[in-house]
Amino acid sequence: NLSPKTPTENFYFKLEESSADAEQLTIKKEENDFSLTLAPILGFSPRALKRFVNVYLLIKVGLSDLQWRIYYEKVHPKTGEKDAIGTIRNYQAVMFLLAVITGLPATSRILFRTLRTKTLRTLGELFEQMDVIKKNEKWYILGSPAEEISIKKKLVERGLTEIMPKQEVADLNLEINKYNMEMELLQFTKWLDREKRNWFEVDLDQLRYWDPVVSRYSFRVEPIDQD
Repeated sequence: NLSPKTPTENFYFKLEESSADAEQLTIKKEENDFSLTLAPILGFSPRALKRFVNVYLLIKVGLSDLQWRIYYEKVHPKTGEKDAIGTIRNYQAVMFLLAVITGLPATSRILFRTLRTKTLRTLGELFEQMDVIKKNEKWYILGSPAEEISIKKKLVERGLTEIMPKQEVADLNLEINKYNMEMELLQFTKWLDREKRNWFEVDLDQLRYWDPVVSRYSFRVEPIDQD
């Protein structure tokens, strides 16, 4: 058995034991198509892509029969409600969270920590809490306009400027981490602008349900128990 024990769920219908079948060990066309839309988040490192696929298959193998039954449906995993505003297909919620962990290493910790703030309701509120805000069709990332961050990225890549002047090592490490987050969030906001779906409306309770299922396989994000 490649996966850890599936935690107890609080669905109103009976929970059954997990029993992976051949379908759980394969990638369906709809999953492959959705993974292509996540490419800007994942990046194009062969190692990262391979890790994404391998961990994704591990997650599928570890699903309970109940989770598997709703996995491709647009059903809220906590309420059982179908096609509600803000609800996405459950496999998309899993793939999105896994893409963040895999492709945005500097950002994933704070994003998952913010996700676990129970007072936030939508992904749009989560972005705002992380200081990733869109005003008048322009993005502001950690207090700076996205255009400035994009220019900074080009200058650093061309060796025309350093991330910051040489200072104490602790300050430099902090600034490097901030720079990496800025680059990842810039990449993330470009993805949001290209997406047809309104990700700002996505229900965080659905993502919170799948958080422990995904994060248990990550060394970057602290695993938590399922509610």
